[in-house]
Amino acid sequence: SGLAGGSNGTRGLFSGGGSGGGPTATSTVDYVVVATAGSTASWGSLSTPRHYCTGDSDGTYTMVGGGYDAGVEKINVERLVTATGGSEVSWGSLSVARWAFASASDDTTAVWFGGLSSGSAIISMDATIIATTGSASSFGNLSANQYFGAGAASNSKRGLYGGGYDTGDRDEIEYVSIPTAGNSASFGALTLARRGVVACSSGTRVAWLGGYDGTSSYNTIDYVDPDTLSSATDFGDLTVLVRDGVGLSGD
Repeated sequence: SGLAGGSNGTRGLFSGGGSGGGPTATSTVDYVVVATAGSTASWGSLSTPRHYCTGDSDGTYTMVGGGYDAGVEKINVERLVTATGGSEVSWGSLSVARWAFASASDDTTAVWFGGLSSGSAIISMDATIIATTGSASSFGNLSANQYFGAGAASNSKRGLYGGGYDTGDRDEIEYVSIPTAGNSASFGALTLARRGVVACSSGTRVAWLGGYDGTSSYNTIDYVDPDTLSSATDFGDLTVLVRDGVGLSGD
């Protein structure tokens, strides 16, 4: 659980995470060929273990940033060549150490939403240019603190961020225009308030899968058209209950 994902449309990477939601983080990076059903294969490893990290991709590189391990919040960002197995290289750092957060990109800029920092929820968003090493810049603020498993995805124009937790489980969906820094705006609502949701996008639909409300896990799938402000519609159900995972898609 709590791992990062990234895809070049053909191959999907799953980086870091922890076993069963426990405190032990891993540095493992696995991959799948998205169009072919089957188990994961080894891609390589991150420089350090990290749990509750997040990631995004521009098609060539997959970024993995933030996270938590052994009581230490992570600020650094690593960059992986998605199509080529091996080891990471250092990209730079986020503006603050953060974990239990989400990200979305337009294939050029990745936006990192909210999370926990120094033990408290934060409202800020960072932006990073995926192909250019350096440090993150401020993007803007969310409407409220959100963390622990909100799901984010994009259609390469808008980044949508839904669900999560602060003083209670949230159903709000917010969006940003990724090419233009600024604060988030209201998009609509999920069908159920929940944290630990998984998000992915086909470009024409953004979907949120599974989740958890503090008592029950879900197999619910919601979706929206990212170009049209509205609340989510029920898509169907997963075959199993899912929480605190990661989603990605192919071409």
